[in-house]
Amino acid sequence: MSPSNIAARVETWLSSTWHVKVPLTWLEACINWIQEENSGGNLTQAQINRQVFEQWLLTDLRDLEYAILPDCIVDAPKGQLTGFYSIQIDSLVDVSQPAYSQLQKLRGKSTVNEVTASAQAFERSWEVKPTRMLMLQLTDGIREIQGIEYQPVPVLHSNLPPGTKITVHGNIAYRLGVLLLKPENVKVLGGEVDVLLEEYSQERVLARLIGETENPNSVGQGAHNQIVSRPVEELEQTLGPSDEELLAILPENNELVLSNETSLESGFCSRSNNFSRASGSLAAYHGNAFSQKSESLLPPVEYAVDFLNDLSSDSDFVREEEMQRELEEVSSVVMNTNVALITENLPHT
Repeated sequence: MSPSNIAARVETWLSSTWHVKVPLTWLEACINWIQEENSGGNLTQAQINRQVFEQWLLTDLRDLEYAILPDCIVDAPKGQLTGFYSIQIDSLVDVSQPAYSQLQKLRGKSTVNEVTASAQAFERSWEVKPTRMLMLQLTDGIREIQGIEYQPVPVLHSNLPPGTKITVHGNIAYRLGVLLLKPENVKVLGGEVDVLLEEYSQERVLARLIGETENPNSVGQGAHNQIVSRPVEELEQTLGPSDEELLAILPENNELVLSNETSLESGFCSRSNNFSRASGSLAAYHGNAFSQKSESLLPPVEYAVDFLNDLSSDSDFVREEEMQRELEEVSSVVMNTNVALITENLPHT
């Protein structure tokens, strides 16, 4: 049988059995490769058909560059898709649950608070559990669309590997390029694409959703190797130092105690103000010039104490002079009074 006849039969079988459409050039190249791998052995048509289908399951449809989805899905705001279309899943994620909690659970860090069994039973009696809703990133190799689990689709789950092939069929409503999928609309064919396993891994997809930066070594590693989403500099500017950082910094200077002595480096004159020491530590942490400005504006403690001591000495000296002057004035008054009395008592001649 000629190669063209074999290719035509494979093409017909793929379309009628699996609703798979491929370009003829890829199909002929695939058949030639299969025959070479079998050392030119005589393969039956059924064997060739099966091996071509298996190769298609492992192929990234972008490499085929063969569009099968109609343009109306992307161009029209809403409509209905009819027919059979075998396409590829790049990724899927449950949008009914927070992406952060899913990522933490995937990394082995559960964020669910522990509660008692009685509390759980009480919640189950009235609380409605959230319904799963998967969002799928789909492509036919040219057009990229989305599919959402409009009703629960049992054959879909978040553990499907990137590159899985599915057939969407029946009457499917779509809105703004999003297929509203129901159980009767989806059939999983299988397969995966090696080059997509890392790029569209569940961990990376969830990390992108919460804004984490890309880490090329994140797949297959523990949570301790993950990258924080926001730079350290940005966190310091927006949040400031944490309580742990403050506690780690403050003991390096002096403990927060009431004292009659204040360090010259602090620039604060208060000898019993705990807040002055904490403020000095914050200024040192942020590296600003607040403490330097304080030193230039406020005198050091020793100078202030000497100034107060000198002031008290001068005051005492002034008081002593005033008291001496008052005593002298009183003495002179008493003396004058006594002289007047003596003069009055003397006999007049």
